[in-house]
Amino acid sequence: MNNYTVYLKNPTPFLNELPKADTIFGALCWGLKTLYSETTLLEFINSYLNGDIPVLISSTFPFVEEDGCKHHFFPKPLLKPLNYNKEGVVSNKDK
Repeated sequence: MNNYTVYLKNPTPFLNELPKADTIFGALCWGLKTLYSETTLLEFINSYLNGDIPVLISSTFPFVEEDGCKHHFFPKPLLKPLNYNKEGVVSNKDK
């Protein structure tokens, strides 16, 4: 599966919240129905139900662009880093 990054620019200074993954997925579905057909939309949705995932969408993350370089701001992980013991079992508990 290929990875792509799409950068969304805020169209107005009054928008304070970045869209979540379910909002982006809903917009994609409406776009498929509007631009193509309801049949195309249903085929797209059924592909998920059949286990053939055509696209995975994450929520948006803020970024700033400075001198042509994009700096990403990802959330801090909620869990501690995973540790492997001698048996190969993974845990995130303190030693």
